[in-house]
Amino acid sequence: MIGSQEEGGVSQEKKPAGPGLGELILKVVGDINDRKGTSLSAIKKALERSGIDVEKRKAQIKMSIRRCLANGSLVLVKGQGVSGSFKLPKNPVKTKAEKKAGTSAAANKPGVKKSPVKKASGKKAAPPMKVTKTAAKK
Repeated sequence: MIGSQEEGGVSQEKKPAGPGLGELILKVVGDINDRKGTSLSAIKKALERSGIDVEKRKAQIKMSIRRCLANGSLVLVKGQGVSGSFKLPKNPVKTKAEKKAGTSAAANKPGVKKSPVKKASGKKAAPPMKVTKTAAKK
């Protein structure tokens, strides 16, 4: 076998160090900070200036923006889908580290446990009966 490939025959590429594409996009949108939002082309130009091969990673950029829209870390200002203009939300979404820290602090606090809600044991209303029309015979 070839020395650079594993037994499975698939070579593994190492992930480059540094922030991910989604984090870079959020940083670019935050740096531009336009009132009307930042367009896709402006995001691509800024990423290209920071040394990312935009033509090669075009699909990844679109998917990262779509993912940021879905989790609420970006807001769509105009347009539809990925082709619109975006800006950061007024209430920023907590990162994973902040969420973990917040939940562990809340878990340590003793709280009042809620008892399960009892279901109403009343009779259900009968469904309305269907009215059938019959033609009058002469």
